[in-house]
Amino acid sequence: MQKAMRYAGKATDKEKLLIEARYVQGVEKNQEKYLDLIKQLAQKFPNDKKFHFFLGIYYQQVADEKEKAIEAYSRALSLDPEYGVVLLQLGSVYGQLKDYEKALELFERYAGTSPGDANPLDSMASTYYLMGDIDRAIEKYVDALDLKPDFRDSLITVSYLYALKEDYSEALKRLDTLISATKLPGIQLDGYVYQGFFDLWLGRTAAALDKLRTSPMSLVTRLWRA
Repeated sequence: MQKAMRYAGKATDKEKLLIEARYVQGVEKNQEKYLDLIKQLAQKFPNDKKFHFFLGIYYQQVADEKEKAIEAYSRALSLDPEYGVVLLQLGSVYGQLKDYEKALELFERYAGTSPGDANPLDSMASTYYLMGDIDRAIEKYVDALDLKPDFRDSLITVSYLYALKEDYSEALKRLDTLISATKLPGIQLDGYVYQGFFDLWLGRTAAALDKLRTSPMSLVTRLWRA
């Protein structure tokens, strides 16, 4: 980032502003200055959808100003109605506002523009869960896993939902899939920890301890490092 700033003077006006914005956000950690630069970019280049997206992200995740986030995301969508990541983020804003029907509508649009992407299906599943419709949530998580069998978040959450329905055998089976589908120790650890919790919940203390001891990194070591 420092090298990019050093040579930013050789870039175009748009690239120079963008480099400076990323620098003040990532290196200086100056969110107010970052916002000012992104606003400048959105004003100078109003037909560049990504700058409105960046504004939306700022208002949603940093400033917690959901109405401004909706306005910025909507502007980006007016430039590209199939802008998948914006459909996803705008849907999540409406989910935070508990307007679940609007959120589902946007996730459906996202799924239509990205038929091979598991993300919108996972987001629909999360929305159905928040609505209290556990069966529909499971259905959508399974649909997401059909597209991406090693999708960590879907595997963990669908396992939790099966456990919520007291179908512990299916919950544990989903976690077995998570553990075998990845070579990443951190993700395997999540699977072992959840399995250990379910075993403990069922009164199988020895099995729970065995899961934690045989995981890539014991839970005690993980907590100690934290």
